[in-house]
Amino acid sequence: MIGLVVAAIVGGTLWYSRRQQRAGLEARDERRATQREPAPVPVVPAPTPTPRPVRPDAGVHNPRAQIDPNDIFSVPVDRATDPVDGSDSALVTLVEFGEFACPFCERAHHTLAELRTSFGPKLRIVWKNLVVHPQKATIAAHAACAARLQNQFFEYQDALWKAAFHPTGSVQRLAALEPDALDDLAQSLGLDRAQFKADRESAACEADFQDDKALAKRLGVNATPSFYINGRHLSGAQPVASFEALIREELANAERAVQAGIAPDQVYPSIVASGKQSP
Repeated sequence: MIGLVVAAIVGGTLWYSRRQQRAGLEARDERRATQREPAPVPVVPAPTPTPRPVRPDAGVHNPRAQIDPNDIFSVPVDRATDPVDGSDSALVTLVEFGEFACPFCERAHHTLAELRTSFGPKLRIVWKNLVVHPQKATIAAHAACAARLQNQFFEYQDALWKAAFHPTGSVQRLAALEPDALDDLAQSLGLDRAQFKADRESAACEADFQDDKALAKRLGVNATPSFYINGRHLSGAQPVASFEALIREELANAERAVQAGIAPDQVYPSIVASGKQSP
């Protein structure tokens, strides 16, 4: 009897010990599994950002809202040094300050093409350089001057915009503004390459460049593109409707001036003669 009791006790002890071992092993395995496979963290999708609307004055680094839109500024035009598209008898003159590394200038280029179609011989367009990215755009400004000296400024300008920006958007191709690429472009348009390069590096084109820079400084222009329509200031790559509204106002004013006896080719000089010299 005593032997049976001892055997039962020993058996029960062994059973309990084995049960404890199994529980310990199960707990260990559970800890290892937990360490190996942490509980997944629920992923909360990020909110979709709301697109920011494009400002109508996009491209203006320092909008000059303090300027009265009716102010007229003295912005001279000289056919001897300025690229001019249109007749001196055009009743409205639009002067653009721009550069060839500015995506907003490239955008405005398409707007001006629409305006040429809409207003025909009533509109004259003039280009003046204002380089705000000198390391990118200075040589291109001199190259455009060299094209003007071979009477192909606007053809060269069109080709340069296409080369410097992707057609599906304002993506810059800065390699197009390198000296060799600028010379290659001129040659592709039939310009004399050697003469083009010499003019591009000439003192005459540097002088034109500095004259435009000085005029922009006098007028307080420090952003591209900036426009003057019969002397009235318009900032940035505005919608075409903004240009059309101002051009129509100035066209009506110019037509009244012609009816009063001013010759068409003297309308613009007479308007800017008494214009403001600075803001």
